[in-house]
Amino acid sequence: MELERNKRLVFILFLVFLCNQIVAQEGVMLLTSGWKFRKANSTEKWLPASIPGNIYSDLLANKLILDPYIGCNSMNLKWVDECDWEYQTVFTINTDMFLRSETELEFKGLDTYAKVYLNDSLVLTADNMFRSWKVNSTKYVRNGGNTLRVVFSSAQKYVDEQSTKLAYKLPGGDWAYIRKAAYQFGWDWAPTLKSCGIWKKVYLRTKPDFTIENFYYKTIELSESKAIIEANFEVNSPYKQKISVELTDSKTRTSISEKKEEVKSGKTLIQTRFTIEKPKLWWPSGMGSQYQYALSCRILNKDGKLVVIDKELGLKTIEVVNKPDSIGNSFYFKVNSKPLFAKGANIVPPNSLISAVRDNEWIALADNALKCNMNMLRVWGGGIYPPDAFYEACSKKGILVWQDFMFACSMYPWDSLFIKNVEIEATEQVQRLRGFPCIALWCGNNEVDEGWHNWGWTKQVDTIPNATATIWNGYKKLFNETLPSIVNTYDPEKFYWASSPQFGWGKKESMKSGDSHYWGVWWGGEPFSVFKTKVPRFMSEYGFQGFPDARTLQAFSKDGNAKPDSLGLLCHQKHPVGYQTIDKFTKCEAFNPKTLADSIYFSQILQAIGYRTAIESQRIAMPRCMGTLYWQMNDSWPGVSWSGIDFYGRWKAVQYAVRNAYKPILISAESNGHEITVKVVSDFQIPTEGELKVLLYNLNGDIIKRWVNPATIKPNVSEQLLRVNNELNQADSCNIFIYAEFLSQAGESYFTYSYNCKQGNLMLLNPEIKVKTEKVLEEYTLILTALHPTFNVQILSAAPDFKVENNYFNLLPGKEYRVRILSGNDKEIEVKSLYDYLHN
Repeated sequence: MELERNKRLVFILFLVFLCNQIVAQEGVMLLTSGWKFRKANSTEKWLPASIPGNIYSDLLANKLILDPYIGCNSMNLKWVDECDWEYQTVFTINTDMFLRSETELEFKGLDTYAKVYLNDSLVLTADNMFRSWKVNSTKYVRNGGNTLRVVFSSAQKYVDEQSTKLAYKLPGGDWAYIRKAAYQFGWDWAPTLKSCGIWKKVYLRTKPDFTIENFYYKTIELSESKAIIEANFEVNSPYKQKISVELTDSKTRTSISEKKEEVKSGKTLIQTRFTIEKPKLWWPSGMGSQYQYALSCRILNKDGKLVVIDKELGLKTIEVVNKPDSIGNSFYFKVNSKPLFAKGANIVPPNSLISAVRDNEWIALADNALKCNMNMLRVWGGGIYPPDAFYEACSKKGILVWQDFMFACSMYPWDSLFIKNVEIEATEQVQRLRGFPCIALWCGNNEVDEGWHNWGWTKQVDTIPNATATIWNGYKKLFNETLPSIVNTYDPEKFYWASSPQFGWGKKESMKSGDSHYWGVWWGGEPFSVFKTKVPRFMSEYGFQGFPDARTLQAFSKDGNAKPDSLGLLCHQKHPVGYQTIDKFTKCEAFNPKTLADSIYFSQILQAIGYRTAIESQRIAMPRCMGTLYWQMNDSWPGVSWSGIDFYGRWKAVQYAVRNAYKPILISAESNGHEITVKVVSDFQIPTEGELKVLLYNLNGDIIKRWVNPATIKPNVSEQLLRVNNELNQADSCNIFIYAEFLSQAGESYFTYSYNCKQGNLMLLNPEIKVKTEKVLEEYTLILTALHPTFNVQILSAAPDFKVENNYFNLLPGKEYRVRILSGNDKEIEVKSLYDYLHN
């Protein structure tokens, strides 16, 4: 066995060596192997490091720290952030490569303040993790062995140094002084792990005869009959020369256009136009197909040097309608001239140790968005700019992206060096992302305007002469001048929005104009019912916390039977009154948790109730409200947060509720002392024929009253389908519920349940749930039935990989409910419902 493992290792090393040789012959060396690290300026032993990577992962791999995601370990690692660290590798250049004209060293990402030495010469000083770094290394490299060393200064030391340059501290957070992901400084859902490291790949390149930069397709004109497209790119050439440019359709292998150009020494902008007859459009999910043209551009010089660029082109128009109206100022998207109701979520980086994230984790965010009937994700400004793989996945799946620049919850410096740094960062990111059809808008920052006007920031500096005016002018320079100018220059087709939200949630204007972050329900302690009246024009943030899956909790807590106030669980609750707020709402819904399992279940049900109430209220208010993006879809570490999907990819109850609430047709049913109403909204572009069925049940399972009518649901509009007198005695409100369902002629079911009683007070009977398993080939399906109505049915398993197609659903008597097991099997599963948790 050992011999076989050694053989495999030798073979892998041979392949790595062979690949390095091939790459080197092409003029590119990938410098990600052979790295080691230690404390900077020390005589400590060098230890093996992984690149891309970060200091925490390297310390953990070498068993110098405990896992920061377990228990309270993260609280004991402040010393890591206070140290300077250095990384080093040795690479060899062969003679052929060394004799070429010039070489260039490129770091795709350095986190954050770093000095780079090549053969003991300082070649680069970096101070921004959001951009790449290139340096001409010709005079520093040598034939044979070369030593590359990167020294990282403590981010906190750098912040402390920068913050003393003003006579006062900028309101907000320390992250403002350094171009580094804000959430690494700790958030109310993330630990403080400021980290450092070479977080993306490193290359050494020989300079070729010419390079192509900033290639993208610009839409000049788009109509049903034709599209006029302009291919734009820069040729960077060391000398004057002639090139030929040919565009081809990769699918049909036919030539679209061909021309010859003369380029100068340095950079030359090339623009070549072509026409597509009767173009196929790209649409967001739910509005049409996500068609993209596969195009290839071949650039050839007289010496036979060929550069081929393969890119997909999605044709669409997109605009944000932000105009005065009878309410205030509208805010909604129009895609290909059709209004879009945005359904989606905010996302955060999938790991607090960001270099550990692989492309498949970013792609999973787009996958989950599509599974949940979303058409938009917001990349929040306190994280990072995701990799191309994320935007490629969103473009393929029809998920629009609201793209924040990386600024959040703080006032920022405005000196010339800082602004210049931001200009380079923003230009690089806009040029990188503008060609993806998923990009919907560029937003300057998250909650900076709101913080300045509503969080008491001005009071922190108002005693210092001219400070408030100076800081606000700095804000305007950065967010009202610098960033919009870059968007206008490099991506003028897109809308720029200076700050999200436009007004704070405590201001009445926030319900009338622009986008809104409504946190009255969480921060303000208001009940979920407030979502029914606090309906803005576009809701870009709102949320409520829920525990993660029990298996996730057990993974980070040593005591699986601990209470929420145990130390291990407290360390994974980053909101100052998180557990207290959950407890308050738990009591309001008449839930009484006795065990940790109860707390997990009830918190998740509460979260689902809150999000369903908000989404339903906002969708039914269409066209007054034209978007809902809840906070937040995912987690950056295993903790208690607002996420719908926990750190390990396990869906909470709320994610299933969101999937149902985001279906193309939404049914809303309500009852009060006087009447029962049923409203509906459809995202479809054409009318939908079907049957509306409204049933009034008691908790024994008897149908007390029914209304069944044919119905036609109009597209893109909210309407009332049923309004009848409520003849029932209010004393029976905890023994009845409404089930409303629209069944389309195509067989699609859209349904909802409505209660006129707190769920904890429902007079539930033992549902006596029966479960049997059907196995076809290697696929398992659970078939569930119940004697009496029961709600929030939970399918549990201790198996780490166990996953089902649906969970936390309701069961009605006389019906079979089928649930596919997506991962794992039917062994040792447990099925529980609200009844079990209320009567344990």
